[in-house]
Amino acid sequence: MLDFFKVPYYSTILKEYFHRHPLLNFDVDENNHKTNCIKYFANYQGLKFETCTYEGQMESLVTISGSLHRFYNNGEDNSNDFDISALIKTAYKFCKEFQIPPNIVKLQSLEFGLNIDLGYPPDGDFFDSLIVLHADGGSRRPSKIDSKDLKGWEFGRYFTISGQYHLKLYSKGKKSNILRVEIRLIKTQKLRKLYSLKEYDLLTFLDFLNPNALFNIVNDLVIGSFNKILIDEHIDEDCNVCDDDYKFYLKYSNDKNWDKLSKENKRQAKIKFDSLLNRFGKYHIKEQVSRLLKEKLDECMVLDSEAHECLKMLQTGEFLEIYRNDFKAFPPDYHSVESNLVEVNDINNYSDKSFFEIIKLLDEIYEDEMFHYEGSLSLEKVKNYITGFTDKLCLIKAKLKLSFIS
Repeated sequence: MLDFFKVPYYSTILKEYFHRHPLLNFDVDENNHKTNCIKYFANYQGLKFETCTYEGQMESLVTISGSLHRFYNNGEDNSNDFDISALIKTAYKFCKEFQIPPNIVKLQSLEFGLNIDLGYPPDGDFFDSLIVLHADGGSRRPSKIDSKDLKGWEFGRYFTISGQYHLKLYSKGKKSNILRVEIRLIKTQKLRKLYSLKEYDLLTFLDFLNPNALFNIVNDLVIGSFNKILIDEHIDEDCNVCDDDYKFYLKYSNDKNWDKLSKENKRQAKIKFDSLLNRFGKYHIKEQVSRLLKEKLDECMVLDSEAHECLKMLQTGEFLEIYRNDFKAFPPDYHSVESNLVEVNDINNYSDKSFFEIIKLLDEIYEDEMFHYEGSLSLEKVKNYITGFTDKLCLIKAKLKLSFIS
């Protein structure tokens, strides 16, 4: 399921809102080595909130990142199952506690994965059996994950499939039987190219709670990528395999030898290697792991009644208190924040201060209007007024942005 995520905003109003939030205690980041910014951070149940005010910039960078699985477990370990029901309940908890509309939150740097019980601890020998991953762009050799205990226990492997995503396999603990298989998406373009996801516009938190989309993502990317790994099932010399085939097996059990082959020779070698493993292989690791992953995915797609209700609330936004001032830290107008959504790398690309001065002024006008009408009108009239006022602000901002660009 969806686990790690990152959400960057470019908004001083949102920074001030989080700094006043009763659940967050911000500290100065002592490890910040940048001289042109002031950085604060707050940790909350597996999530990290960071704010960074850059010198000469009108707006602050606000980043929310972390593990939804750990957040579900109140910040504790994430080795248990995290199914779609738990994901939706967690999304509801996150959006309600921080008053964040799920249709506004644009996710980046996503991780999707499954935990399976192998019945034995996946150790160094297990990970050494992962030879290469044959992707569309060529063969990918595994790299060791730089995480070892004092005894040198090997933690796992990852494959850099492309600049957009990579695959990781690792154990959840030295004595644990749990194997984690996950995809880390650096960019979301890969999702848009999947044949089974073309009908979905996967951008926001709410989009990624679609059960059909989630199933296709995990099935195509996580399980599909694992099935492309060539795994050494171990062939003994005395198992009636001919000398030439055994020499071929020994040669291509070494991942470095795959780099020397042309695309066509690599395809033929893979067919022959797979055939030898199927006929003479002592183990059936790939078959076992692939089956367990499929079973776990089916198991994780069951939606319970509470999750159904949470999903409805997320879709309607009825949980939001943006229209009522009974929250200690009054939520900002996320419609205005949406226009400030940026990629982290774009932080220094905004040089025109006058544009952001006008945007900030509009946001201040909005807050003044919100407080002015609080308590003087019925809730329904307040909602209607705010909706109309928000639409006007968004239109003004869009026109301003276009005028500054042109």
